[in-house]
Amino acid sequence: SSGSPRCCAADFALKSLTSSASSRWQVLHPALPKRSHWCPVLASCGGAVALCRAQARRSMSSVPLHSGMENGLVSCEWLKAELDAPDRADRAPLRLVEATWYLPNSPFAAPEGSEGPQAEFMAGPRLPGAQFFDLDGVATPHSVPHMLPDEETFAAAMAALRIEPGTRVVAYDRLGVFSSPRFWYTLKVAFGHPAAVAVLDGGLPRWKELGYPLEEGPPPEPLAPAKMARWSKVQE
Repeated sequence: SSGSPRCCAADFALKSLTSSASSRWQVLHPALPKRSHWCPVLASCGGAVALCRAQARRSMSSVPLHSGMENGLVSCEWLKAELDAPDRADRAPLRLVEATWYLPNSPFAAPEGSEGPQAEFMAGPRLPGAQFFDLDGVATPHSVPHMLPDEETFAAAMAALRIEPGTRVVAYDRLGVFSSPRFWYTLKVAFGHPAAVAVLDGGLPRWKELGYPLEEGPPPEPLAPAKMARWSKVQE
Protein backbone atom coordinates (compact mmCIF):
# COMPACT_ATOMS: atom_id res chain seq x y z
CA SER A 1 0.00 0.00 0.00
CA SER A 2 1.02 3.64 -0.35
CA GLY A 3 1.76 3.89 3.37
CA SER A 4 4.12 0.91 3.52
CA PRO A 5 7.89 1.20 4.05
CA ARG A 6 8.53 0.24 0.45
CA CYS A 7 7.41 3.74 -0.59
CA CYS A 8 10.55 5.09 1.04
CA ALA A 9 12.61 2.83 -1.19
CA ALA A 10 10.52 3.65 -4.23
CA ASP A 11 12.41 6.90 -4.82
CA PHE A 12 15.53 4.84 -5.35
CA ALA A 13 14.21 1.48 -6.57
CA LEU A 14 15.49 1.87 -10.09
CA LYS A 15 19.01 2.46 -8.83
CA SER A 16 19.35 -1.24 -8.05
CA LEU A 17 17.37 -2.49 -11.03
CA THR A 18 20.11 -3.08 -13.57
CA SER A 19 23.82 -3.79 -13.45
CA SER A 20 24.28 -1.52 -16.48
CA ALA A 21 23.46 1.58 -14.42
CA SER A 22 26.13 4.25 -14.15
CA SER A 23 28.10 4.53 -10.92
CA ARG A 24 27.01 8.20 -10.86
CA TRP A 25 23.73 7.13 -9.29
CA GLN A 26 23.93 3.57 -8.00
CA VAL A 27 23.46 3.12 -4.28
CA LEU A 28 25.33 1.04 -1.76
CA HIS A 29 23.81 -2.43 -1.52
CA PRO A 30 25.48 -5.84 -1.15
CA ALA A 31 24.48 -6.79 -4.70
CA LEU A 32 25.93 -3.64 -6.26
CA PRO A 33 29.53 -2.61 -7.03
CA LYS A 34 31.60 -1.23 -4.17
CA ARG A 35 32.04 2.06 -6.05
CA SER A 36 28.35 2.84 -5.57
CA HIS A 37 27.23 5.85 -3.56
CA TRP A 38 25.58 5.36 -0.20
CA CYS A 39 21.98 6.42 0.33
CA PRO A 40 20.75 6.56 3.96
CA VAL A 41 17.08 6.44 2.91
CA LEU A 42 17.53 3.23 0.97
CA ALA A 43 19.84 1.76 3.60
CA SER A 44 17.09 2.14 6.19
CA CYS A 45 14.50 0.24 4.15
CA GLY A 46 15.94 -3.24 4.46
CA GLY A 47 13.95 -5.89 2.61
CA ALA A 48 11.86 -3.29 0.80
CA VAL A 49 14.63 -3.02 -1.78
CA ALA A 50 14.29 -6.65 -2.84
CA LEU A 51 10.53 -6.21 -3.25
CA CYS A 52 10.99 -3.09 -5.39
CA ARG A 53 13.57 -4.87 -7.52
CA ALA A 54 11.36 -7.90 -8.13
CA GLN A 55 8.37 -5.72 -9.03
CA ALA A 56 10.54 -3.62 -11.34
CA ARG A 57 11.81 -6.67 -13.21
CA ARG A 58 8.25 -7.90 -13.73
CA SER A 59 7.12 -4.51 -14.98
CA MET A 60 9.98 -4.26 -17.48
CA SER A 61 9.05 -7.59 -19.08
CA SER A 62 6.50 -5.77 -21.28
CA VAL A 63 9.15 -3.52 -22.86
CA PRO A 64 10.41 -4.83 -26.23
CA LEU A 65 14.06 -5.88 -26.31
CA HIS A 66 16.39 -3.63 -28.29
CA SER A 67 14.05 -0.66 -27.81
CA GLY A 68 16.86 1.23 -26.10
CA MET A 69 14.71 1.54 -22.98
CA GLU A 70 14.46 -2.08 -21.85
CA ASN A 71 16.75 -1.57 -18.82
CA GLY A 72 14.80 1.40 -17.49
CA LEU A 73 17.83 3.65 -17.97
CA VAL A 74 18.88 5.69 -21.01
CA SER A 75 21.89 7.87 -21.69
CA CYS A 76 21.72 11.51 -22.70
CA GLU A 77 23.36 10.55 -25.98
CA TRP A 78 20.60 8.03 -26.70
CA LEU A 79 17.86 10.53 -25.86
CA LYS A 80 19.39 13.28 -28.00
CA ALA A 81 19.54 10.91 -30.99
CA GLU A 82 15.97 9.79 -30.35
CA LEU A 83 14.68 13.37 -30.21
CA ASP A 84 16.55 14.24 -33.41
CA ALA A 85 15.30 11.19 -35.32
CA PRO A 86 12.52 11.77 -37.85
CA ASP A 87 9.01 10.79 -36.82
CA ARG A 88 7.89 7.33 -37.87
CA ALA A 89 4.41 5.89 -37.84
CA ASP A 90 5.68 2.72 -36.14
CA ARG A 91 7.36 4.56 -33.25
CA ALA A 92 5.39 5.40 -30.11
CA PRO A 93 5.31 9.04 -28.97
CA LEU A 94 7.93 10.05 -26.41
CA ARG A 95 7.31 12.40 -23.47
CA LEU A 96 9.98 14.01 -21.29
CA VAL A 97 9.04 14.53 -17.65
CA GLU A 98 11.01 16.46 -15.05
CA ALA A 99 10.42 14.97 -11.61
CA THR A 100 12.74 17.03 -9.42
CA TRP A 101 12.15 16.89 -5.67
CA TYR A 102 14.48 18.12 -2.95
CA LEU A 103 15.17 16.48 0.41
CA PRO A 104 15.50 19.22 3.04
CA ASN A 105 18.49 19.30 5.37
CA SER A 106 20.49 16.87 3.27
CA PRO A 107 23.02 16.88 0.42
CA PHE A 108 19.95 16.72 -1.84
CA ALA A 109 18.36 19.91 -0.51
CA ALA A 110 17.26 22.74 -2.78
CA PRO A 111 19.98 25.18 -3.85
CA GLU A 112 20.26 28.41 -1.88
CA GLY A 113 17.68 30.91 -3.10
CA SER A 114 15.54 28.24 -4.77
CA GLU A 115 11.80 28.87 -4.89
CA GLY A 116 11.16 25.17 -5.36
CA PRO A 117 11.55 22.63 -8.15
CA GLN A 118 8.48 23.70 -10.10
CA ALA A 119 9.57 27.35 -10.11
CA GLU A 120 13.01 26.27 -11.30
CA PHE A 121 11.41 24.21 -14.04
CA MET A 122 9.31 27.17 -15.18
CA ALA A 123 12.32 29.47 -15.28
CA GLY A 124 14.62 26.94 -16.93
CA PRO A 125 16.89 25.55 -17.98
CA ARG A 126 15.00 22.35 -18.78
CA LEU A 127 15.04 19.72 -21.47
CA PRO A 128 13.22 20.77 -24.66
CA GLY A 129 9.54 19.91 -24.54
CA ALA A 130 9.69 18.59 -20.97
CA GLN A 131 6.76 18.78 -18.58
CA PHE A 132 6.81 18.87 -14.79
CA PHE A 133 5.48 16.19 -12.44
CA ASP A 134 4.93 17.34 -8.86
CA LEU A 135 5.77 14.44 -6.53
CA ASP A 136 4.21 16.26 -3.57
CA GLY A 137 1.16 17.53 -5.43
CA VAL A 138 0.19 14.31 -7.22
CA ALA A 139 -0.18 12.28 -4.04
CA THR A 140 -2.72 10.83 -1.66
CA PRO A 141 -3.30 13.15 1.34
CA HIS A 142 -1.47 11.65 4.29
CA SER A 143 0.41 12.70 7.41
CA VAL A 144 3.54 11.67 5.50
CA PRO A 145 4.11 13.68 2.28
CA HIS A 146 4.18 12.43 -1.33
CA MET A 147 2.42 9.11 -0.80
CA LEU A 148 1.46 7.28 -3.99
CA PRO A 149 -1.60 8.93 -5.58
CA ASP A 150 -4.99 7.30 -5.84
CA GLU A 151 -6.08 6.13 -9.27
CA GLU A 152 -8.29 9.11 -10.11
CA THR A 153 -5.62 11.64 -9.12
CA PHE A 154 -2.99 9.80 -11.11
CA ALA A 155 -5.23 9.48 -14.17
CA ALA A 156 -5.83 13.24 -14.19
CA ALA A 157 -2.10 13.94 -13.86
CA MET A 158 -1.23 11.59 -16.73
CA ALA A 159 -3.89 13.16 -18.95
CA ALA A 160 -2.41 16.61 -18.24
CA LEU A 161 1.04 15.28 -19.21
CA ARG A 162 -0.47 13.67 -22.34
CA ILE A 163 0.78 10.27 -21.23
CA GLU A 164 -1.43 7.50 -22.62
CA PRO A 165 -0.99 3.71 -22.43
CA GLY A 166 1.16 3.66 -25.57
CA THR A 167 3.35 6.64 -24.68
CA ARG A 168 7.06 6.16 -24.00
CA VAL A 169 8.37 8.27 -21.12
CA VAL A 170 11.83 9.46 -20.04
CA ALA A 171 12.12 11.05 -16.59
CA TYR A 172 14.93 13.22 -15.30
CA ASP A 173 15.75 15.53 -12.39
CA ARG A 174 18.06 18.43 -11.59
CA LEU A 175 20.29 16.54 -9.17
CA GLY A 176 21.53 13.95 -11.67
CA VAL A 177 19.47 10.96 -10.63
CA PHE A 178 17.75 11.36 -7.28
CA SER A 179 13.98 11.83 -7.42
CA SER A 180 13.28 10.79 -11.03
CA PRO A 181 13.30 7.05 -10.13
CA ARG A 182 10.29 7.75 -7.90
CA PHE A 183 8.32 8.88 -10.95
CA TRP A 184 9.58 5.81 -12.84
CA TYR A 185 8.41 3.60 -9.98
CA THR A 186 5.02 5.27 -9.76
CA LEU A 187 4.30 5.02 -13.48
CA LYS A 188 5.93 1.72 -14.37
CA VAL A 189 5.66 -0.39 -11.24
CA ALA A 190 2.82 0.99 -9.12
CA PHE A 191 0.49 1.65 -12.08
CA GLY A 192 1.91 -0.87 -14.55
CA HIS A 193 2.40 1.42 -17.56
CA PRO A 194 2.56 -0.95 -20.56
CA ALA A 195 4.93 1.16 -22.66
CA ALA A 196 8.60 1.87 -22.00
CA VAL A 197 9.61 4.16 -19.13
CA ALA A 198 13.22 5.11 -18.38
CA VAL A 199 15.29 7.40 -16.19
CA LEU A 200 17.80 9.69 -17.86
CA ASP A 201 21.27 8.75 -16.63
CA GLY A 202 22.93 11.87 -15.25
CA GLY A 203 19.77 13.93 -15.57
CA LEU A 204 19.89 17.65 -16.30
CA PRO A 205 23.52 18.09 -15.15
CA ARG A 206 24.78 15.53 -17.66
CA TRP A 207 22.61 16.96 -20.45
CA LYS A 208 24.09 20.42 -19.78
CA GLU A 209 27.60 18.99 -19.55
CA LEU A 210 27.24 17.59 -23.07
CA GLY A 211 26.13 20.98 -24.40
CA TYR A 212 22.76 19.74 -25.64
CA PRO A 213 19.87 22.16 -26.32
CA LEU A 214 17.91 23.57 -23.40
CA GLU A 215 14.79 25.66 -22.94
CA GLU A 216 14.92 28.84 -20.87
CA GLY A 217 12.13 31.08 -19.61
CA PRO A 218 8.46 30.21 -19.28
CA PRO A 219 7.57 27.02 -21.16
CA PRO A 220 5.17 27.12 -24.09
CA GLU A 221 1.47 26.94 -23.39
CA PRO A 222 0.64 23.29 -22.66
CA LEU A 223 -1.32 21.33 -25.21
CA ALA A 224 -4.83 20.21 -24.39
CA PRO A 225 -4.87 17.23 -22.01
CA ALA A 226 -5.14 13.77 -23.49
CA LYS A 227 -8.30 11.78 -23.01
CA MET A 228 -8.25 10.47 -19.46
CA ALA A 229 -7.26 6.82 -19.52
CA ARG A 230 -8.09 4.23 -16.89
CA TRP A 231 -5.16 3.62 -14.54
CA SER A 232 -5.22 0.88 -11.91
CA LYS A 233 -2.66 0.17 -9.23
CA VAL A 234 -0.87 -3.12 -9.66
CA GLN A 235 -1.91 -5.57 -6.99
CA GLU A 236 0.94 -7.06 -4.96
